[in-house]
Amino acid sequence: MSVKETLHRLFQGKQEYSVDALGAYPMRMQVSGLPERRYFKTSRLLAIISIISLGLTFALSGVLIYYANRVDITIFGGRAPRVFAIDPEYKTLNAVEYTNASFPAVQFYVENIVRTYVTKRHSVVWDMDIMRNEWGNSGTIALYSSIEVFQKFNQESQLVLNASRSGGIVKDVILYEVRLLHGNLWTGLFDVFDMPIPDPFNPECVCSDPLPECIACKVKKSLKRQRYRVYLRTMLAGTKTKDNPLGIVIPVYNLLYIPINPNENYWGLPAALRPDI
Repeated sequence: MSVKETLHRLFQGKQEYSVDALGAYPMRMQVSGLPERRYFKTSRLLAIISIISLGLTFALSGVLIYYANRVDITIFGGRAPRVFAIDPEYKTLNAVEYTNASFPAVQFYVENIVRTYVTKRHSVVWDMDIMRNEWGNSGTIALYSSIEVFQKFNQESQLVLNASRSGGIVKDVILYEVRLLHGNLWTGLFDVFDMPIPDPFNPECVCSDPLPECIACKVKKSLKRQRYRVYLRTMLAGTKTKDNPLGIVIPVYNLLYIPINPNENYWGLPAALRPDI
């Protein structure tokens, strides 16, 4: 059957091609029954369009599934292909995360140690007992620092502590982010606020979270504000103790001072770290 005959059979509706026992459709007969048969051309056209649309839907669904984010499953050390994207904020090349990304449990443990270490290393409170517990030879900083890093810290911390006591100030830290760059190399971004000695009966700005109201309070009440980006390396080479069961130490700790534009919203924070994003 030719194409012309096929189209003629589909849309002309002649009696000789009809297999319907009712014969000709009602518009040729003086009856009012089955009025919907008068639209057989439109019905057949819509049916064809529906079939084509359904086929396109399945095809597009297959394309979307093929290009959608996938789950990275590692078996016996095998690695799946990775997709990378340029981070416009930091100008770095980062791996694109999959829909369900898996992380070793120790990574979360080390991240918590890094957050605690950075915060306590740069925080200064007025209570000397607390400072001895944090900065002393058996404190948190010594627990996670290598010998070289702790010796350098001791030299710097004494100057910071003396300046704090002579100036009547304390130092509050707001840590905005901690990221694992590669392997055991970490980076973090934080602000250090020089605050007046807090009133024990009417404390103000008692917060350390990167929330808009906390940042605004620190900026308003602080005498000085400094921003740093820290780069540090962790390793499992220390002595395992009850407080440090994995023996994690920090053999490298470097700071990079970042100037702050006070007229910019959120004081120059990258868009990804702004509290309202």
